[in-house]
Formats: sequence, C-alpha cells, structure tokens
Amino acid sequence: MNCIKKGKTESDIMPLDETLSIMKTLDSVREQWGHMFPYEE
Repeated sequence: MNCIKKGKTESDIMPLDETLSIMKTLDSVREQWGHMFPYEE
C-alpha cells in the first residue's frame, strides 16, 4: 500500500521479478499436489 501511495510500481524490498518467481514456484507446488481453488474447478 505504501508503494502505491508513493506512485511506485514495485517495492524496493520485494522487486516484481522476485514476486513473480515466488508465485511460479507456488503454482508449481500446487500443481504437483493437485490442489485447486474453487474458482478453478
């Protein structure tokens, strides 16, 4: 929220490329486990 208020498009602490990398890892783990969210069914 602080970044948005300051007009930033990404955080100095957590850059966008790191966020995307983490999300891809989480998606991969979810796929391996066979976990789906209700809106994905």
